[in-house]
Amino acid sequence: MKWASSASKVDKCVSIMNFCERSANIFMETADSMAKMARETLVRATLPNFHLPAAVEILTTGSYNRVPRCIRDRIVPQEPITAVERRRVLLQLNQVKKSVFFFSFSNSPCLSTERFFPLPTYSR
Repeated sequence: MKWASSASKVDKCVSIMNFCERSANIFMETADSMAKMARETLVRATLPNFHLPAAVEILTTGSYNRVPRCIRDRIVPQEPITAVERRRVLLQLNQVKKSVFFFSFSNSPCLSTERFFPLPTYSR
């Protein structure tokens, strides 16, 4: 019974061998299932070709100037008008309003400007 003194060492070696064999089996099953998934499921799972000129432009300049107009008009906010531009547009609108008002009443005999803006009468 000389071997009885080294039985604990043999048991440790057997348990280590069993652990290594289970790990190898798990590794092989994982590799097989990944290969099967790559052959059957992931055939259609591809990335699109990226537009490299757009990516280079964005990374170098920080903006993209080739956005289609329909997208740019809907998404990109327009620059606000300045106070000078606002005043000029309001003056033009006021002028257009006055001319439309004047021409609409001057062309119609029953709607003259005297009816709406009578001249003041002075009595003595």
